[in-house]
Amino acid sequence: MNTGTITAVGIDVSKHKSTIAARRPGGEVVLLPFDVEHTAEGLKKLITKLRQLDGEIRIVMEHTGMYWRPIAMTLKEVGFYVSVVNAILIHNFSDNSIRKVKTDRADAMKIANYGLTFWIDLQEYAGEDENRQLLKIQSRLYERSATTAGMLRKCCKRTGYKFSASDAERIHAIARNAVATLPKNDSTKLLITQATNSLNAIYDSLQAIRTEMDRLRRVLFVIMSMTLIRANTANPVFCFMDKKRSEGKHF
Repeated sequence: MNTGTITAVGIDVSKHKSTIAARRPGGEVVLLPFDVEHTAEGLKKLITKLRQLDGEIRIVMEHTGMYWRPIAMTLKEVGFYVSVVNAILIHNFSDNSIRKVKTDRADAMKIANYGLTFWIDLQEYAGEDENRQLLKIQSRLYERSATTAGMLRKCCKRTGYKFSASDAERIHAIARNAVATLPKNDSTKLLITQATNSLNAIYDSLQAIRTEMDRLRRVLFVIMSMTLIRANTANPVFCFMDKKRSEGKHF
């Protein structure tokens, strides 16, 4: 193993996958761009592949959105040097490439080249303060909770969705194989438990509202039926209903 060799690994992160490339000084391409799925199995294979590289390795990725976080945390936890760089710095970096293409593969190569160029200046990712991160997420959940019930009602009505235990089990199985964006500790567990309880409370509220609406519909039907039977011409409600009935509209 050549311990004096330096290797910059560029990772272009997207929603469901990351594209990885590795370069060394002198234009040597150690790893041609390849894709890795954002699953526990996908990251496990990536770690195995990176550990096969010689010398000192530094992994570079852009600080964009939230998708980079689980990748950076996973690689850091197993001992890799990870540097998360402001996306503007990468965007403004010119790697003297003749073809100005914009693809995940080209971006991964550009990020790796950025890592080589600024090797000494790369700051190691230390992770955000855990409590601050959890508070930020809790704040977002609180802001969205006011509109969640309405969004669920509209979504279920529009798509005709019916709650299914098998669908819940399928989603749970997918989630177990996903890569978490939060650390595994009691604070995260409490946060997820609170979010789950909130969703269950919303579902129970929807069921209660539906039951009450059915009851009110039956009561209203009885009231309207009695109004038509009594046929009180002094009653403006009867007059309105009688007019609509004469127009052929059913009540």
